[in-house]
Amino acid sequence: MAYTRPSGKMHGVTHGAVNNKIRAREIRGVKWSNWRILRSEATKLGLRFFVGKESAEQSWSEAADAFLILARAVGLFTNAIGRMMGGWPSGRVSCRLRELHQRGMIPRLIRKYRLKVLYRPGAGALLADWKDYRQRFKRLAQAMDRFLAGEPVRNPRDGCYARGVLRALATWHARTAE
Repeated sequence: MAYTRPSGKMHGVTHGAVNNKIRAREIRGVKWSNWRILRSEATKLGLRFFVGKESAEQSWSEAADAFLILARAVGLFTNAIGRMMGGWPSGRVSCRLRELHQRGMIPRLIRKYRLKVLYRPGAGALLADWKDYRQRFKRLAQAMDRFLAGEPVRNPRDGCYARGVLRALATWHARTAE
C-alpha cells in the first residue's frame, strides 16, 4: 500500500493528480484518513497523467482532431465526444477544440480529411449535416430519426443528441451571438 504523494512522485505529478485519477475511477484506492492505493495500481500499464495545457496536445493525433471537429459539427456535446474518445474529460475536449480554432488548424484538417463541415472562423462555428454521417454516429442518427418522427424522447442521452443538433443549427444560422 502506498499513499498518493509517493505514487505521484513515481509519475512526476502531485498527489492531487493522483487523487483526481482515483475520483475518476482510473485508479482504485481506499480512503483511510488519506487515500491509499496498491503499488500495482500506481504502476499499472497504460496509466498516464496529463498536467497543464501542453500535455493535452501531446496525446492527440490529427485523426483525433478531425474526429473532434466532425463530432462537434454534427452537434455532439463535449461530454459525449469525450466518452467516444475513450473517456476523456469534457474540459479536455473543449480545451483542444478551442486550441484548434485559435491556431487556425480547423480549415486544414477539414480539407485533409475531406470532412463535409462548414466552418466560420470569426465565430468558430461548425456545422455538418448529421445525415451525411449516419454510419459514423449511429446513436445520434437513431435519436434524430425518432425525434423527427415525433416520438417521445426515450432517455436523457437522446434528448442531448437532439438538443446538440438543434444547437449546432441555431449557432450556425444565428445573426448575432445573443
